[in-house]
Amino acid sequence: MSASKAIKQYFLDNPKKHISHNEIRDHLILLNISCKEPQRQVRSFCQKGFLQKVKDGVYFYDPYFKEEKYLSPEFTALQRKEILSEINYCEVCGSTDRLIIDHIIPRDNKNSTNERKNAQVLCTKCNNIKKNNNNIFLALKLLQKEKNSKLKNIINELEGLV
Repeated sequence: MSASKAIKQYFLDNPKKHISHNEIRDHLILLNISCKEPQRQVRSFCQKGFLQKVKDGVYFYDPYFKEEKYLSPEFTALQRKEILSEINYCEVCGSTDRLIIDHIIPRDNKNSTNERKNAQVLCTKCNNIKKNNNNIFLALKLLQKEKNSKLKNIINELEGLV
């Protein structure tokens, strides 16, 4: 069974129960299913309207709740390749490890698009900081624009909090 199917089944088996990311991770470990970032899959289910968010890191499934959610398209493989050929480093911390193309305006926002102007290159560390605390991420971007030399230290400290 895939991690995605196991996560979805766990919520189906536990309707209306508040379930944290840690509980999902523990469940996958018990099933001996490898998944590097189960929280991404849970957030994806929430973005698609399958789950409801209680608070950061806690979600629940209500079988009677149906919500159609808007999601802008993902960036295509060609778009990702073109963007990474232009910018091959994290636009926040400068790292060149584990880069992804991120939507500046999140996909579940009606103003989001998959156009180049809504794309930014982030390393997975900065992307996780952004996902878990957007206010801190915005502060980091401002620091980066000022070329603050302490930026990498701040990011490393924040990574421990995420």
